Amino acid sequence: MNTNILKTTFAALALLVGITIAGCNSKPQANTTNTTVTETCDSNLQISANDKLEIEKLFRDMMYWSFNDTVHINILPILTDDKDSICVGFDFQELETTAQQLKNTGFFSQSFIDNYKRLITELDRRIRNNYYGYEWSVYELPPFRFGNDVGEFCNCQDIVTVDSMSFINEDPKNVEAFWYTKWSEMHEMGNCKFEKEQGHWKISYLWGFDYENGIKEL
Repeated sequence: MNTNILKTTFAALALLVGITIAGCNSKPQANTTNTTVTETCDSNLQISANDKLEIEKLFRDMMYWSFNDTVHINILPILTDDKDSICVGFDFQELETTAQQLKNTGFFSQSFIDNYKRLITELDRRIRNNYYGYEWSVYELPPFRFGNDVGEFCNCQDIVTVDSMSFINEDPKNVEAFWYTKWSEMHEMGNCKFEKEQGHWKISYLWGFDYENGIKEL
């Protein structure tokens, strides 16, 4: 084969590989048309486009719900002393009520709910054993990171929109994505995971409910 043709072919292939890598690692851009923006690497595609649309709708619906209806859900079901001023642990009966409310939304997998209950159980143990070194007044923020002055579902302090999602792991049993919101530019808000449960996608992980991070002392 002609040497010049070989050089041209290799150059084209190198350019194609570079474009592919850049596309897989690119950050979502600001969406000016209010339509879904999804950055994926098609060469690693393991879930369908319809699955992605279902996941994105699930996540957006959950976020809308979290900003409108979670006032009825007691995420931190604390127990107080006789003076109702110091947290002495958590109410496990109320915890079961909250877990059932989460399940009833249809947004969350059983593994998500189990992780939440495990998180509260460990926080209860630590509070009762004075792990954090001081009494937690109910008039102050918690001494741990979970639910500390941020919305647990969005890990943010204000209402935000889901302007983009970027899928980074498309294993059908453990789909992982980052979600972004737009102010002057796109901002990464956190990662989330999804799994299929009885044929439907459910949220299995949110950064605001991360166990290891949530139990850490401030």
